[in-house]
Amino acid sequence: MSLFMIKYKYFIHHYISVFLFCLSSVGFDLILDNYTKQIPSFSAFKLFLYAGSFLIEGVYFCFIKYMIDRHYHHYWNIMFSVGLMVLIINIILLITYLIIGNKRPLIAFIAYFWIYIEIVPTRTIALKFVINIILQFISSILQILTIFYLTPEYILISQNLSKIGLP
Repeated sequence: MSLFMIKYKYFIHHYISVFLFCLSSVGFDLILDNYTKQIPSFSAFKLFLYAGSFLIEGVYFCFIKYMIDRHYHHYWNIMFSVGLMVLIINIILLITYLIIGNKRPLIAFIAYFWIYIEIVPTRTIALKFVINIILQFISSILQILTIFYLTPEYILISQNLSKIGLP
């Protein structure tokens, strides 16, 4: 992606390392049987979605690098705009789910929500929320700094390497 979008110049050792990395990633996933764990019922549509999400993520990281390198946007402004867009999309999806997508009536959904609030202690809910925000913030900061100082390929390499230890 970065070859076409950002016009990076790659040398032969880059191509060899990318080929070997892709080959080893697929090999590790086959050895660890990650494909049957992630996609239990294999179908062409699921494979298409899996490959499509990988390509879209690559385009996303290359676009961020393009905005930083070519248009000189600050990385904190990019992350703020990404966070704002994610917040707006999640609010729209939540409202759509509450109004249209839920098979149960809205009152039953709200009742289940309040039952959850009554059963689970408030401190546990707040702690889960705060830990999730902190971990997502740290992950986003590390991703944007990796893209800023290095190339988008390092993000994809780190994501693939993190899947090796998963059961």
